[in-house]
Amino acid sequence: MKPAEILDRAKKLQSESRWDEAESVLSQGVRQFPAHPELNAAYGIALCLHAREAQALHHVEAANSAELLRMLAAHFHLKALADRKLGICDAQSQAAFESLVDLAAKRNVSLEPLPDLRLSACLIVKDEQANLPECLASIGGVADEIVVVDTGSSDDTVDVALAFGAKVGVFEWCDDFAAARNASLDLATGTWALWIDADERLAQNSQTALLSAMIRPHFGGFTIPIINFLSDDLKRDQLEHRPCRLFRLLPEIRFEGRIHEQITPSIASLGMPVAQLEGATIEHYGYLKSEMAQKEKIRRTVAMLQAELGENPTDSFQHFNLGNAYFTAGEFEKAAREFELAADKGNGDYGQYMRHLWAFSLHNIGRFEEAIAVCDAADATGYGGVLIDYSRACSLAELGRLEQALESVRRARTKKLNSGEPGDRSIERWKASSLETAILVALQRKEDALEQAKANALEQPDNRDLWLDWIKTAEVAEDSVALAEAFLAGANRFEFDSTMCVAAGRALECVGQLQNALECYHQAIELDPTNANAYFCAGDLLLKNRCPFESAECYQKGLLYDSANAEAWFMLGNAMVRSGSVEGAVLSYKKALEVDPNHHRAAFNLEVVLSDQEESAA
Repeated sequence: MKPAEILDRAKKLQSESRWDEAESVLSQGVRQFPAHPELNAAYGIALCLHAREAQALHHVEAANSAELLRMLAAHFHLKALADRKLGICDAQSQAAFESLVDLAAKRNVSLEPLPDLRLSACLIVKDEQANLPECLASIGGVADEIVVVDTGSSDDTVDVALAFGAKVGVFEWCDDFAAARNASLDLATGTWALWIDADERLAQNSQTALLSAMIRPHFGGFTIPIINFLSDDLKRDQLEHRPCRLFRLLPEIRFEGRIHEQITPSIASLGMPVAQLEGATIEHYGYLKSEMAQKEKIRRTVAMLQAELGENPTDSFQHFNLGNAYFTAGEFEKAAREFELAADKGNGDYGQYMRHLWAFSLHNIGRFEEAIAVCDAADATGYGGVLIDYSRACSLAELGRLEQALESVRRARTKKLNSGEPGDRSIERWKASSLETAILVALQRKEDALEQAKANALEQPDNRDLWLDWIKTAEVAEDSVALAEAFLAGANRFEFDSTMCVAAGRALECVGQLQNALECYHQAIELDPTNANAYFCAGDLLLKNRCPFESAECYQKGLLYDSANAEAWFMLGNAMVRSGSVEGAVLSYKKALEVDPNHHRAAFNLEVVLSDQEESAA
């Protein structure tokens, strides 16, 4: 191709946001025509749009382009500002900036005004006095300005925001999230905006990554991973997605959409790229609220989505969002219907996740065959992957098609979600592994299941769920040695509740670790002084170790909380006999028979003790 054709081709690809292909075309063009000014300029800009500004410097001389010169000067100027914020001295960057200033002077190119490096954190809030302090604390050392727009709070939300030094605005709520968020942008004075909500936190150590993005004003925005915590065990269930949360503060960049508002369409309309930002994370705690509060939020969301779809009934994205809202509310029939409507339009990056939710909606109402059909269709249309294979395995297992389920879950374990793809990351981290173990147990392949459960737990030693799988599988396999090993593996890593301490003690007894077992029973009693079973287990072990007095004391304490336990009364009688308290033994055996008249061992021992009494008296 001739230079003009190469440039036209690259421009077309960039207009379609096919940035990688455009860069490749220009790279080949520069190799073919190394001194061509327009090709060097276009290639230098393309390199900047791939965050390879240092490499773009090599083309600025040949380019003779004011645009590239200004782009690089702005970048290295901002990098110097960022370095100062981080306490870093980068002589190379400073030298690059100075050389660009000299070149601009030679070419009579003005670099003024050079951009500033200021981040405005923008929030819209209502009745968030409980959540807001932690959110604002997480961004306080990173944002140069905090903008909080209140949409009608009746609590102390505004006072909290003011106490953190935020710029506070008021917006009259009109069922339009985009309008409210745009009001926050109107108050912001930074060069970049960070969109964050009150029930979110900017993860620690995110500042460097944010600054690495903000020194690139040739980008329109950056997506940031949002980790949605779905259960109180924050490490257990996590949903990850990547919306554009960091973006340039420009008049043309505005939010769109009454609900599930988006900023990227306006960035795309300017022809500016949106890239993925690594190293920064936002943590979302909103799904941990009480059930009633969550339901109220969902009702509002559903109403707004229905209104949006009333105006735009073919909007696939909003059908997906409505399905998601119904899924969260446990209304799986409605969720399945909305996901089916959404699927007609493909769905791009969220296509696999949507079909996973669709399959699980059907799974949760017992329509397993239909769920499998959704998974098969996903594979056929290019939306297969780890989520789909896992969903299929769950429904196959419910239908008793265990070999097929095993094959599907093992296939899931070989796959990962793409970096920008939304989905339940805990499936690829541990849920698929746990499901494989459960299927092996159902197949009666106990040894394989135990081996798999142990391997899973040792591979992720901080994962409590996989460790519990190991314990349960050892119990099913009736393997005391494996059970003891599993408990010991978690002894110094996880907190045991009282019931688990008892189970651990029994396992340790089976492998002869009697002192450790006794310590487990005592720990169980400390954790729950009303756990009768812990007292009884300790009493049994002490009696075996010829400590009848201590044993009797344990039985007596346990019986305070479980007085209808005939076996415990019987064992107390045995302890009384060995400690020389015949009268106590008689009373205990009689109590055992009172609770359970068919307790034959208690009847036999009572007869023996009474007979011995008669002989002694004679």
